[in-house]
Amino acid sequence: MTNPAMEGGMIVTHGYTATSELPAYFRTKGYSSPTDSRHCPFTWAYQTGLPYFDYLHKSSTSTKAFNNFMQGGKGHDLQKFIERYPQSEGHLVLQDLPGTIEGVDPATLHKGIKPTAHDSTTPHPIRGVRIYFMHLVLHDWGDRECQAILRQLRDALRPGYSRILLNEIVLPEQGCSLWQSANDLTMMAFYGGKERSREQRDAIMDSVGLKISQIWPPPLEDQDGESIIEIALR
Repeated sequence: MTNPAMEGGMIVTHGYTATSELPAYFRTKGYSSPTDSRHCPFTWAYQTGLPYFDYLHKSSTSTKAFNNFMQGGKGHDLQKFIERYPQSEGHLVLQDLPGTIEGVDPATLHKGIKPTAHDSTTPHPIRGVRIYFMHLVLHDWGDRECQAILRQLRDALRPGYSRILLNEIVLPEQGCSLWQSANDLTMMAFYGGKERSREQRDAIMDSVGLKISQIWPPPLEDQDGESIIEIALR
């Protein structure tokens, strides 16, 4: 294929059997939903104690394919931000796991973007900034794992100033579309994660001392799209 993102998607989604093993998984588990990345259909199907991302990083080919598919570590959101708002001031920091950041060529990034390695489950090294932005991150994780990530961000926030912005799908309480349902199923199968409704997000935020301040829904012509969720200290 000539499109690296499409080629990567074919490799990482069709190269694993997590979804095809779902019926057997649920029969074995009494039809209860997985709750974390170490105990989910993917780890069960491959008989591994490694969560999907750890398993993925065992192979440089799979890691590259996934990063191409998701444009991970390439700073595409930050690049678009600078293109849209070239007059903006301040610093833009691109963060991802070490194995991903190592593959980033700084020459491909705008001079205002600084790539740094960071594990989101550890204390955040940059504290008190205006915005902490995560694009399709929390849906990869179960509730307890999301709480661990959010606690680290919460501790980095400056009261009355800092905000967390999440770029994710917000499910309706009823009547999910096929696209939304398929994404939810994929998150569950590969990561023990899920897409979440406003109510589910409120519960997680409240449990770690945060609150949803505002949600900007997707455009009317793209109701299956992602919303922007603003999070502040409670």
